[in-house]
Order: sequence, then C-alpha cells, then structure tokens
Amino acid sequence: AIEQRYDDILKLEKSIKELHAMFHDLALLVESQGEMLDNIEHITNSTQNYLERANDELTEAQDYQAKARKKCICIIGLIIILLIITVLSIVIPIVTRNPQTIGTTTNKYPQIAQSPRLR
Repeated sequence: AIEQRYDDILKLEKSIKELHAMFHDLALLVESQGEMLDNIEHITNSTQNYLERANDELTEAQDYQAKARKKCICIIGLIIILLIITVLSIVIPIVTRNPQTIGTTTNKYPQIAQSPRLR
C-alpha cells in the first residue's frame, strides 16, 4: 500500500510537471500572439495614415486638373481671339481700299467679256 501511494505521488508529480510545461508553453504562445497583435495594430495605423494622405493627394490632383482645364479654355479662347484679330486685320484694309467691289463680281478676263462672239 505504501508503494502504491508512492507510485501515485510520482504520477501526480509527473502530471504537475506536464501541467507546468503546458502553462509555460501557453504563456509563450500568448506572448508571441501579443507581439503579432501589436504588429497588426501598427500596420493598420500605418495603412490608415497612408489612406488619409492618398485622399489628400487625390483632392489636390482634382484641384490641379480643374485649374489646368480652366487654363486650357483660356488659352483656346485667346487663340480664337488672336485669329479673329488677324483675319480682321487682313480683311479690313482690303475692304476699305476697294469699297466698290463689295457685292460685285470681278472679271479676271476682261478681253474675253468684250469679245463679240460671247454676246
């Protein structure tokens, strides 16, 4: 009976050592998972910061695009105005020099029009 109790005590001691090892392993797992959770939290915060900066840059890009569109419209308008001024500066002197030719056709070949056969 004493040997039986002694064997039971040894088994209990062995079970307690195994239980201690299991708790130690569990503590290591919890610690490593805590580090992983901290890493995930850090990455999540970094991602949030990157997204905020990306949104700011997209808003800024939209502003630049709108300004560029306005500049393009202004440049096209100026080109049209310059073309109109150029055309008018060419046409007005011609019209003011020969006011009788407005609305009449000119004959490039006056000798043919004077020919008796064409009448």
